[in-house]
Amino acid sequence: MCLTKKPLTSAQVIVGIEKGAPMSTMNMIGPMFDGENLGNGEYLVKVALNEKGYYTMHTHVIPAGKSMHSMMFNHEDIGIVVK
Repeated sequence: MCLTKKPLTSAQVIVGIEKGAPMSTMNMIGPMFDGENLGNGEYLVKVALNEKGYYTMHTHVIPAGKSMHSMMFNHEDIGIVVK
């Protein structure tokens, strides 16, 4: 691990949406997709969730020059509540 405190400007950000709590249902809504690189280390993801409930956004980051396997070390789950 290398902490540079610099933005990851050339990373690949991969996102998947799960209906339910993290790793509880594995009911993934569609395939995983890439975030849009906006530059300066910022990435944009657009999702539309039409059903009420709890969802988990699984976010994986693959730094430039690293293998796809590195995404599991750069993973964050984010809870989303749709009312």
